Amino acid sequence: MPDTKVKTVNIQRKQTTLVGQLYYHADGRQHPTIIFCPGLGEDVSFVAGYAQQLAASGYTVYTFDFSGGSITGWSTGSTLEMSIFTEADDLRRVVRVLRQRPEVDASQLYLAGESQGGAVAAMVANDLNQQIAGLLLLYPAFIIPDDARKHYQDIDAIPEKIPHAFMAVGRAYYEPLLNYDIYAHLFDFTRPVLIIHGEADRVVPISYSRRAARYYAQATLRPIPGAGHGFYGRNEQVAIQLMLAFLSQSQSNL
Repeated sequence: MPDTKVKTVNIQRKQTTLVGQLYYHADGRQHPTIIFCPGLGEDVSFVAGYAQQLAASGYTVYTFDFSGGSITGWSTGSTLEMSIFTEADDLRRVVRVLRQRPEVDASQLYLAGESQGGAVAAMVANDLNQQIAGLLLLYPAFIIPDDARKHYQDIDAIPEKIPHAFMAVGRAYYEPLLNYDIYAHLFDFTRPVLIIHGEADRVVPISYSRRAARYYAQATLRPIPGAGHGFYGRNEQVAIQLMLAFLSQSQSNL
């Protein structure tokens, strides 16, 4: 079992401070690295269980709070200014900085995320393609643009402040989604993709992940029977084992 350590690593993006936790190893060597993104309204504590177990299996793992992504996170920024596009900018900055760190094997850098964090990870992987070795997506929220269009048919109908996910978001969240096709921003990513999705998910139906899997050159969709939007207990352990098997196979093919 590797000797795993954790330290706070903050990253600056313009006027924003992104606060994160780096899980690393005492051996001083570079390890395959996973950047794990929490979902909307979540902070790093929501993905800490995944980070701890992946790190215990030999990976460097970085988790961070998106700017404005929750009311409990430590990163600066307003929830009223947050969107999947600002979160994508946050993640691109994190990738640039993490690639230079001594604990990180930049040739084996993976993006992971749950719900909205999974959708954002997918968007950024599509843009960075050759810098990212693979994607691990837990119930990714590819429903977000459809959900926006269901609530608002035109920009003028969007309020300045909208209750959403136990907090308030602003026009900036919904306005750019009305004409956005998220699936058009997936298929340039050619590396391996693992999608894990609960078959009983009522927040993001598994049909969204089934569709996404058809866009990727190398996608594996692993449904979890009976699981909803979020994995707990046995389902969380199933997801971790699926991720570890995927990572092992992906590295053997590098």
